[in-house]
Amino acid sequence: MKNTNFCAKANMKRDVNRVEPARRVLLKAGAVLLAVLVLFCTACGKRGSGDAIQTNLPQSAAPQTSEPVPQQGGTLKLPMPRNLNKDNLNYNPLIATTEEALGLYSLVFESLIGIDESNRLIPSLAINWSADEENANSWIINLRENVKWHSGDILTAGDVVYTFNQLYTLGSESYYASALSSINRIEMIDATTLRVTMNSAGIGELYSLSFPIIHENAEPFTGTGAYRASYVSNTKITLKSNEEWWDRPPYIDTVEFHARESNATALASYGAGQLNFVPTALLTVGQYSEAGKTVVTDMMTQNMEVMLVNHNRAFVSRVEFRRAIAHALNRTKLITNAYMNRARAADVPVPPDSWLYNSNAVQYDFNLNSANAILDELGSRVGADGRRTLNGSPIELTLLTSGTTENTVRSEAAGMIAEQLAAVGITVKVVTAAHSYGSADSEYMTALAAGDWDLALCGFNLAQSNDLEPYLSVNGKNNFGHYNAGLYSGVSAALNKMNAAADEESLRNAAYELQTAFADELPFIVLYFRLNSVVYSAKLQEIGPMREKYAFFMAHPQELEDILQAGAKKARRLATPFLATLREAVGLRQFHAVGAAKKGKISTKKKATAALKQYREEDGKFYFKLTDAAGRLLLTSRPFESGKEAGMVVGQMKQGKMQDVLPQVVFADGVTEETVRQALTELA
Repeated sequence: MKNTNFCAKANMKRDVNRVEPARRVLLKAGAVLLAVLVLFCTACGKRGSGDAIQTNLPQSAAPQTSEPVPQQGGTLKLPMPRNLNKDNLNYNPLIATTEEALGLYSLVFESLIGIDESNRLIPSLAINWSADEENANSWIINLRENVKWHSGDILTAGDVVYTFNQLYTLGSESYYASALSSINRIEMIDATTLRVTMNSAGIGELYSLSFPIIHENAEPFTGTGAYRASYVSNTKITLKSNEEWWDRPPYIDTVEFHARESNATALASYGAGQLNFVPTALLTVGQYSEAGKTVVTDMMTQNMEVMLVNHNRAFVSRVEFRRAIAHALNRTKLITNAYMNRARAADVPVPPDSWLYNSNAVQYDFNLNSANAILDELGSRVGADGRRTLNGSPIELTLLTSGTTENTVRSEAAGMIAEQLAAVGITVKVVTAAHSYGSADSEYMTALAAGDWDLALCGFNLAQSNDLEPYLSVNGKNNFGHYNAGLYSGVSAALNKMNAAADEESLRNAAYELQTAFADELPFIVLYFRLNSVVYSAKLQEIGPMREKYAFFMAHPQELEDILQAGAKKARRLATPFLATLREAVGLRQFHAVGAAKKGKISTKKKATAALKQYREEDGKFYFKLTDAAGRLLLTSRPFESGKEAGMVVGQMKQGKMQDVLPQVVFADGVTEETVRQALTELA
């Protein structure tokens, strides 16, 4: 077995002996829309001419109930993931290049640990996990027994070690490179038991175990998932239900992916009856909501739209001024007119459907009276021309935004924001710069880094852990507004608590605390979270809407009190109504109680230690940082072109070769080389 060391930063915190789902929810919203919703469709309804969904279950077999009964069989037709064909499929989920491809792969392959629709860790191939008392920062992972690969072989811990070594070899070529950055090594204890050693003890590090497991020397497209590939070509991919899946097979027998040039052509094919299920991010999906025939259902994403604040600029550097701006913004109007209702308003940087969302945090409702009152208290006055001045100087702000001829949504939103702030006397000049998704050197990114702006519209794709360090820490790579969390002990302390949380309760408490501190200090202004949609035939929803409620509470009695008290169930159902309904209808069991972990010396608490973490930023470069046991930043690295390069320097640091490393790192203020050396000794 190869003993692989791979240091880096993952985004999540830790969970112990969670419940077992019937089906994992995937890494990204795109994958959720493309794969999870596929799995949870039902083959209900009568088959007619041209219908893709059929009913095979005899009437006599149906239970005597007024609730519709899901039926076995049928074919579900979807568009093939964008830019995916036989030539670039590669049959290897570790090197998927798009979120849509991740969705397809997830029907065939499975991960150790999954993530549900509220971003909570749930078992998958790993049935449970527990902290290892005898090994710092380590977890004992117990695999589900007698899981079969599509080839008939039995899944073993050796497959997991093999997959991790393959992932390490791929490095930055893998979609999962940054997700794995928390993992120091994975060791096989026996055929069904693993020891996974992380670089820090926080529960969130377990989110790094959501990469798909592959089988050594297997035929292409051989996984353990609910579906197996039966036909693959450039124009069509056919998946058949896996009758030997460890969980109950889905009701839908066949899932077909048909090649389409674009999202628009896929929707056109849907309108022509050639497809019956289309995930989409288009803003104009409402046109397909034909009464009685088509359903359009929204899905929350991790795509957060914010208005950044430049803390080095006058006016906006004052928290009172930022609060006034927050009250002056009519988010509902922005969402309706600019985003065509394809977003949900938010005040904190946590999606409203997340289990970490604090609904009791301060809400900045649209209130011009409150905004004007705050501005008046600051000593500003509105002149006869309707414009505000402070100490004789006009309050004039520059709002930077991005936009292209193909996508004008954000620039349109900026114009509306300028009008809304003008209503309280604030003059806003909108500056629009061109930007391409994923580009680190676009006109917009260059202007953003230059800092010649007061406010800036920006979109962030949050990790499912809701790791906010990149946005709120002093040296965060996405802290474009130069927010200094050190000045605000509430935010800084909460960040440290989230990173060190050893269990779910501690993590949620820390997340709640951080949201409260965020709302108080307003490092930046959260506007909304983007929604994606799925367009599907109304025949697919002929199912019992209360099945999810029954299954959930039968299997999760321990969740009931929290749900009732915190309103989590209501929030989740509002955020993901389609997911919950379709899951049970397709015949995949909701959740099952997981047996206790294997006996041994285990605990759920860990002593905090120093942490050396590697991560990848939006510029495509790799970095690492060292923090002490209290979470204080000691040093950060310069950028590297690949994870392997960063890993080599990390290895030198662990070996005590500090003199060789010094040109590649930057010490934090007040940190000495001796302090760094002392922290490194804690990593052993």
